[in-house]
Amino acid sequence: MSTTARLVSPIMATPLTGLSSGDLLAMYETMWLVRSLDERLWVLQRQGKTHFVITSRGQEAAEIASAWALRQVTAYVHPYYRNLALSVALGVTAREIILHFLAKAEDPASGGRQMSCHYGHPKLRIYPGSSVVTVQMLHAVGMALASKIKGEDAISIAYFGEGATSEGDFHEALNWAGIYRLPVIFFCENNEYAISVPFHKQ
Repeated sequence: MSTTARLVSPIMATPLTGLSSGDLLAMYETMWLVRSLDERLWVLQRQGKTHFVITSRGQEAAEIASAWALRQVTAYVHPYYRNLALSVALGVTAREIILHFLAKAEDPASGGRQMSCHYGHPKLRIYPGSSVVTVQMLHAVGMALASKIKGEDAISIAYFGEGATSEGDFHEALNWAGIYRLPVIFFCENNEYAISVPFHKQ
């Protein structure tokens, strides 16, 4: 039996409600693709071909699983700089990711004008944020408010690390969403670091 078959077969046999064997295999393949992309991006950065890479290693499963759920609804997605896996799982191709990191005009996020790790793809309803930590939460709240005013059957979702909870924008976003009962999801990815500061020092 090949290594690939040994790795895949336990996943294929795992029954999960609502997910077919094909879904599980596709999610697994997406995790492999994202990890390969992540490793290649680090090589490009070390070669001086791209200047800014923040890894999403260890967060792939949560991001990919959430992306699978988002495929069932109309969702406006507001990622942050560690959301490579999310972006790929929502349909951004490996080629488009590389174009983004190399600041090429064909980059769908910004035509090569946005800093790398600012994932976006308007056709896929993925909206690149700012470099400022936590502002994507306010963007998601604004988009959710617009959806509610228009009577649109849609949600907004903002991804963030636990370090973002130290920012005022975090509290403002949650308060605004609560007051107006907005269709917004806040997805916290706790990796125990606020960029480079460990949780126990924060």
